[in-house]
Amino acid sequence: MSSKYTVQANPNPFAPPTVMRNLPGAAGFNVAGLEKLRRDYLAHESAIAAFGWFFTINGWFILAGFLINLVLMIWLAIAGNVEINWAFQIGRLMGNLLVGVYQIFAGTELRKLKNAGRGHGTFLSIFFILYGIGIWFMILVWSEKGNKVFSDEYRSAVHATPYIKRHMTVTAWILIFWPIFMTLLLIGLFVLLGLIVIAATNPASL
Repeated sequence: MSSKYTVQANPNPFAPPTVMRNLPGAAGFNVAGLEKLRRDYLAHESAIAAFGWFFTINGWFILAGFLINLVLMIWLAIAGNVEINWAFQIGRLMGNLLVGVYQIFAGTELRKLKNAGRGHGTFLSIFFILYGIGIWFMILVWSEKGNKVFSDEYRSAVHATPYIKRHMTVTAWILIFWPIFMTLLLIGLFVLLGLIVIAATNPASL
């Protein structure tokens, strides 16, 4: 049975032996070096993981909507008093299902710092440009720090230091509140536009 540790020879015969972990893909690194690497990029890693959770949670919300719509369609079919365009409705439901599962998959791969997650996340971020976070995500994952976090070397450091935990970052808090803020802002703009149209067409109604 191979040992989890190896003892490195030291040229100084009076010095204690140096114990190093046998870590996959971490040749040449001691534990202290891996810890330093992890801590140096921990904030960036946490920000990327926050986006992973964002996509995952969004995917679960879409799946919840899919289930609600599915139950509604079944109920309407049983009631039989509403004409339903089944081709359109089934297509819409399948689209919701695929998008929800895809976002969960992309978010999970992103949290694992896999390059597949970075690619899928980049594709999904195109649809979030309206919220102002799509470009932010692209910069985050394709920057110099992003390339480092998605490297095999860094994943080895993550694997070797499970006791170092990710933490809440500014990115995480913004991802929680930014979509809500932007949605309310868009609703406010539509209401304002409606009032302007009403005022222009029928001033007496205001």
